[in-house]
Amino acid sequence: MRAFVQYTAARIALFLACWGILWLVGAKGVLGVLLGLVVSGLISYVVLDKVRARFADQASGRIRNSLRDFRARFAAGKAAEDEPDDEPDPHARRAGPG
Repeated sequence: MRAFVQYTAARIALFLACWGILWLVGAKGVLGVLLGLVVSGLISYVVLDKVRARFADQASGRIRNSLRDFRARFAAGKAAEDEPDDEPDPHARRAGPG
């Protein structure tokens, strides 16, 4: 979670800095925002590479753990489902005349 907060805070700070510089140069309004997003995105691709890699490693590790836990629960549920019942189901319909 810490890597996510670091990366997000750095992206927001970089965007605000780019937008501020573009605003001072004269790109105001929607144009300034869009240019700020593009410029900050390009800069962050290079500058925030290590922070992004750390965030991606952390996220993929969490996904891997969740997937492993899901598979274990699924296998346990499947094994329990395959076990025969000792007692008949009292709510099951019985075939009878009529």
